[in-house]
This record gives sequence, C-alpha cells and structure tokens, in this order.
Amino acid sequence: MRLGFEDGVVRRRRLDLPFDAAGSLLLTIPHILRAALRARGNRGARVVQPLGAWRVERAAHSGCLILTLSAPSGFDVAFSVAPHQLAAMSEAADSADVPQGVLN
Repeated sequence: MRLGFEDGVVRRRRLDLPFDAAGSLLLTIPHILRAALRARGNRGARVVQPLGAWRVERAAHSGCLILTLSAPSGFDVAFSVAPHQLAAMSEAADSADVPQGVLN
C-alpha cells in the first residue's frame, strides 16, 4: 500500500507499507479517534459515518456470512458474522424498545 502525504515544507512524500502493516495501521485509527474524543472530555462521543450501502454474502468455506457496510465516502468494512448474529441484529432493529448501547 502506498500512502501519500505532504511534509512540513509542502514536499510530496510517499510511504510504502506491506499489506499487513497497512491493515494494522487502519485498524488503529478508530482507537486514535476515540482517544482524541475522550481527551476533549466527551466520553460518550464517537465518530459516526452515514450508511451508504450494505451487502451480505456467504463466505466460501466457513459457513459464516460476510457483512459489508459502506459509507457514501467510499469507506467500507467487512465483518464475518454467524447467521444467528445477523438474525439477532435483525430482531433488535425491528424492536422499538432497544435500549441505547445494546451489545451482543
């Protein structure tokens, strides 16, 4: 993965990362954002993206499903989900009495 940026004197720079390192870097960004929000004093705040699209597909060999959520900006993330977890999510979405912060 190639990451482009400008240095302190507006020169274009490039950082080449192996795939595994790029994945690790991307997974740390939500933690960094949460820590920054907490440092501002709002412990319950979080960065929220609007949902642009979603897709559910069956994984090739695991028996699980792949749930992909995409923001209009093009950011997307995929999760491995067991069928019973997806069913529980559907039931929670149908319920008008889901308390804030429910996690399974």
